[in-house]
Amino acid sequence: MYTEQKPSKKWVGQRFEAYTADWLETWGYKILKRNYSAEHKEIDIIAMKQGTICFVEVKSERITNENADRETPPEKITPEKMKNIISGARFYIAELRKNGIDPYEFNYRFDGAGILFDEEYYVKEFKYFRELYKVDEEAFL
Repeated sequence: MYTEQKPSKKWVGQRFEAYTADWLETWGYKILKRNYSAEHKEIDIIAMKQGTICFVEVKSERITNENADRETPPEKITPEKMKNIISGARFYIAELRKNGIDPYEFNYRFDGAGILFDEEYYVKEFKYFRELYKVDEEAFL
């Protein structure tokens, strides 16, 4: 008897990170990095538009009968997760400096993408949250 295997969490994450990256490119963003990792800190997407570097966290959730009225899941980006993203962003900025790029040439933003999908992994709702998390740029850099 054949039973369909459920896709891995990694596969699901990659699928919706790709969806978000495509959406960003459609809206004029340049994707600088995907799945950036440094010192066990990961950022799903680093993108840039008009001199602003955006650190984007993607969260997705499957729609079920229990959560059918639910909105997209930005609240899944916890304060602890934001600390890790900010820490990862600092590593990325250190890489810019190391490569001779002045980080003060850019503005920075922490955004989020929320995706609800159905049992066949099709996007049912997509929302992009600009400045989901605000940081003091001077203290950040």
